Amino acid sequence: MISKLSVFVPCHITGFFEIVGNDDPLLKGSRGAGVALDSGVVTTCEVRSGSGNVFVRVNGEFNRLNTITGKAVDLIVDMFDLSFDGFDVFIDHDVDLPIGAGFGTSAAFSLGVSLTLPSLFGVNLSFKRAGDIAHLVEIYSSSGLGDVAGEMFGGCVMRLREGSPTNALLDKILLSQPIYVITKTLSSLET
Repeated sequence: MISKLSVFVPCHITGFFEIVGNDDPLLKGSRGAGVALDSGVVTTCEVRSGSGNVFVRVNGEFNRLNTITGKAVDLIVDMFDLSFDGFDVFIDHDVDLPIGAGFGTSAAFSLGVSLTLPSLFGVNLSFKRAGDIAHLVEIYSSSGLGDVAGEMFGGCVMRLREGSPTNALLDKILLSQPIYVITKTLSSLET
């Protein structure tokens, strides 16, 4: 059994968007455009012998306020009927951008967990299915509507149809030269 996995998820800035509601959370989301960044989140998931606890750290600090990670874990446990009996799960997020400042860090956290945790318990998922789980976490948490798909697709992304990665329609602008995004974060903002 694999006991540790790490994944990098780029952060994403949405330039403009339109919210499109739907009773089906896999079809709910936003249309719009944005850019995936070179900076992002490295999520490391590790399973050790233990008593069923989940520990979350952000930049090396235990973080009880990171509810998005807890919701991702809970959804994955429920979807795949997983049990942590006899194990402890350690989830580390290393992020070099401000949290709560419009960089899609919550989407990157949930996608990082969706791409690593199931595999550690023998659940094989496609890339898009892992993205669907992260999208559901974002919708259920009211923390995002399109960042997951944008982070998965990368580049200068246009979200032409809303929804989870398996339902959304995306395209990207092909660039002949790199673009530079310069930002200044003054404070956190509920996004």
